[in-house]
Amino acid sequence: MILCPGFFLAHTVKGFFETGGQAVHILRLIGPGAQPAVGAIAEVWQISAATRAADLGIGLVGATPLPWQDRILQRHGSSIPDPGSWGNRLSLRIMHDATPSQPVLFRAAHREQLEVSQMTGLEPGAWVDIRQGNATFSTTLASVDTLRGQVVLADPLPIALDPDGPGPMLQVRTLTAELHFSGQRVELFSNLSPSVTHARHFAQAITRESQFVRVAPMAVTDADRLPEAGDYSLSGGRDGLELQTEADWLAALAAQAAEDEIALIAAPDLVRTPPAAPPVPDSAPVAPDLCVLPLARPRGRIEGELHNAETDAPIADVLVTVAGEGKTTRSDENGRFTLKGLPLGIVELRLFASGYLPADPLVQARIDASDAEPTLLRMMALQEVPALSPEAIARVQQAMLDPGLVGPFRIALLDPPAPEQPPEALLEWVSKLDRSARGFAVAPWIGVPDDGDDALLLCPPSGHVCGAFAAAEALQGVHRAPGNMVLRHVKSVPLLLDEALATECYRAALNLIEATPGRAIRLMGSRSLSANPDWDQVSVRRLFDALERTLLTRFDWAIFEPATPLTRQLIVFAIEEFLETLRRRGMFAGQTPEEAYSVRCDAELNLPASQARGELIAEIAIAPTRPYEFITFSLAAQAEALNVTEGA
Repeated sequence: MILCPGFFLAHTVKGFFETGGQAVHILRLIGPGAQPAVGAIAEVWQISAATRAADLGIGLVGATPLPWQDRILQRHGSSIPDPGSWGNRLSLRIMHDATPSQPVLFRAAHREQLEVSQMTGLEPGAWVDIRQGNATFSTTLASVDTLRGQVVLADPLPIALDPDGPGPMLQVRTLTAELHFSGQRVELFSNLSPSVTHARHFAQAITRESQFVRVAPMAVTDADRLPEAGDYSLSGGRDGLELQTEADWLAALAAQAAEDEIALIAAPDLVRTPPAAPPVPDSAPVAPDLCVLPLARPRGRIEGELHNAETDAPIADVLVTVAGEGKTTRSDENGRFTLKGLPLGIVELRLFASGYLPADPLVQARIDASDAEPTLLRMMALQEVPALSPEAIARVQQAMLDPGLVGPFRIALLDPPAPEQPPEALLEWVSKLDRSARGFAVAPWIGVPDDGDDALLLCPPSGHVCGAFAAAEALQGVHRAPGNMVLRHVKSVPLLLDEALATECYRAALNLIEATPGRAIRLMGSRSLSANPDWDQVSVRRLFDALERTLLTRFDWAIFEPATPLTRQLIVFAIEEFLETLRRRGMFAGQTPEEAYSVRCDAELNLPASQARGELIAEIAIAPTRPYEFITFSLAAQAEALNVTEGA
């Protein structure tokens, strides 16, 4: 994951898993200007940047694909178009291979049938060349009979090949493809054939196995064309972030509603800070180590060319450093650079340029690269993503609270609309939010480690708080409030409040993150935005959500059952058994079942008119547990004892 300045997704996802989260769904916002990188092979085959559907979790979460994975497969197939300038750093290298030639026999009456002695590499769809003298015929194999040592050609041999002439020779031709990213090979595909009947058809095998690209013929008639050898680069990929608007956020909220697994919603990149340009280090020379004697070994060189990943324009004045070698240079106005005296093999370059993200490509240093084409390297420019206005941020956060848009059974975690705000501004922000039990406001922004060093980056807290929800649920159950859970991957809390002001924030349904000496950094609140006291604890809302979801799926057997007293009694028994299991796990208040829950499904609820409409009504009442928020202690000194009385 690339750490882009001004974005917080990487930090929030890390905080989610560090705190206790186990599964996260990430929705990518794509603006109208986003395009996938594409390339062409002799105007016959199209290469496009894509993500393999299998890498999105299919096969990792169980034997049965999830519904959203099924939808992806039905809509896109085995790979999904992946817009973005990242794809401009891809290139596909195609090489032609051939097996050793072997003699074959054929008859004039059966020119499509050959007798062979070696069956290595011979399979239906294999591309073969049959040579006799100066004549060469290329075709594919229609079938192979290993027992008889015979193969059948897709096309009969031409008259120019004489069965009585000098012995004809057969050679199997295969393709090998290498996928390169920033000049470094990342994938290898071997034993490919251009024939669609082959088990490893060129386009189908790459599309099925590649994590980054898919290949398809531009026309159906070109499906069996042999792609030419060479390097084919992808270009034209665009992120389209400069055109991103409020509408894209609302569309993403609506899109995630189709996924039933989602229980918490967070938008850590809704509020953006101006990106700071990555520092460009000075190219100071490194003093040689005089204690190490130089070895007499061949040295290599690198010829490189730097281009913008989105516009493909050359980049001048890029600082190029060889990791561990102390050698540096800068690119010229054409983006070219040369490094000499390098160890042969793969070396790591570090690229720095003003207005671009730093890059660390791996490049092959060759013993003599003076006549070779320069290695093409691409850098991604810093994206100037327009920040949403405060009014747009408020509208998106209000939309996150709308079950009609985002779907049922979801809790929205809302971040403050600015990194550093005084308590008065935070209270004003919360007061303008809808009083919904599905909203959870948390503040302030938190300080997280930036780029692995002692520097701090202010980050929205919603991702870490999602991890606190997950950790609390894994610890005791969905009824466990997330308050008092430790937030990992956090170094500081920039806002310190006294007790009176903190209490005012809690009363206003603003949940604070506090740093207590000796107790780490914790989420000290579990209040929803609801104005109804029955729903002011977010754990109560989540408990009811869990019960509703379970009842909808676990008791669907009652559909189409006869409308009889026996059916109603079975419903009561089944629900009571389910609720008793939850009560014994501590999810309800009350020491007895009568104090914890009640279930009705009698004739008073199910009147003849409702039964005539095919309705079955059951009434369930539960007493949810509620967390203590404030605990006070009274100390009383007596003659010979010290008593402590607890009150809430």
